[in-house]
Order: sequence, then structure tokens, then C-alpha cells
Amino acid sequence: MKEKKHFIFDVDGTLFSSLNTIIQSFGEVFEKMNIEMPEKKAIKSKIGCDLRDIAESFFPTNQVNEAIALYRDIYIKKQNQGIPLINGTKETLDFLKNQGKTITAFTMKRRKFTEPLFQTNGIRDYFEMIVGSEDVEYGKPSPEGIFKIMEYYPNQKKEDFVFIGDSLHDAFSAKNANIDFIGVLTGGATKQEFKKEGFNYILDSIKNLQF
Repeated sequence: MKEKKHFIFDVDGTLFSSLNTIIQSFGEVFEKMNIEMPEKKAIKSKIGCDLRDIAESFFPTNQVNEAIALYRDIYIKKQNQGIPLINGTKETLDFLKNQGKTITAFTMKRRKFTEPLFQTNGIRDYFEMIVGSEDVEYGKPSPEGIFKIMEYYPNQKKEDFVFIGDSLHDAFSAKNANIDFIGVLTGGATKQEFKKEGFNYILDSIKNLQF
């Protein structure tokens, strides 16, 4: 892979160890709505998509809005209790910054949830731009969020960008944007799942970006 100038990061499962919190939050939603919870694997496979898309996958149409509202209320309370960075995250961001790289983020979480999470964990200043779900019409695997970031650097070539994420939704967003992708094994997808879909540049975690 050619050396990159612009590093775009997913958030949940890539920067933050948040997948269990997300799954637990959905579990409480299913319980409160008296709906049988699907297997955790099924929920995990959807993390990274737009919240509405996730809710529409698991809840009756007439209860989607209720499920979304419940989830947001439950999740933000858990987030306020603290969600840890994945080991090595801050050191990696510091390394990339010192190398003169630009650092941005693309997440299907709303920025009003993401910004406080970054601030609390002391990493907000590393990021020149955060694109959230309210900034795009189409969620992952659409490349729209990546294109918004690329537009911020109008004179740069596509090959100068790389997207780092933990899920196949991230991987296909990068593919659809025609930029390189680095998969990390700290979240949604396994090495076998990445490789099965033709994504072969895989790291244990983003700390391995310190090259």
C-alpha cells in the first residue's frame, strides 16, 4: 500500500471499545419493548450502519421511532459513565500527527454524541474534521461521508487517502469511494470475513499503524 497523507477513522470498534455498550443498550431496548432479542452476532454485524437502518432491521415498522428514542436515551447514559479508548489509540494518533498526517473521522453516530466522547477522552484536537450521521443523506456502505472529507482537501489525490475501520460496512464505504482500506480486528468483523470479501490489509488494531 502506498504511503498515505490522509487518515480517515471509523469510531466505534476502531477508536473506542464501545461495541459491548452498544449491544447492551440494544438489549435493554428489546427488554423494555418486550421483544425477543436476536443473537448478539446479528446486532454486532449491523453496528456501523445508520441507527434507523439498524432499528428497521430488528423492530416492527410502527415501533422503529420508539426503539430509536429509547436506544439514544439508554446509550447516552452509558456513554456518560465512560467508554474507553482502544489500547494504543492516543499514541497512534500522536504518532500520525507528528508524521504530518491529517486525521479525520467518519461515523454513523451523531456528532452530538461523538464530540463529547472525543473531548472526554482527550483526542478531539487530533481530528481536523468529524463527519457524523446528520452530515450525510446515505449511511455506510455509501461513500458519501468519505467524499465529504475528501472535499475538505480538494487538491489531493484519492490514493493519498485511507479509511480505517472495524466492519464490512466501513470496508465497502472505502471500496465505493475508490480509496484504500485498512481493517482492524477490534470490533465487528473477523479476519476471515474481511478476507472473504477481498479486503486483505488487516491489522490487529490501530496501534499497528505506528510504522
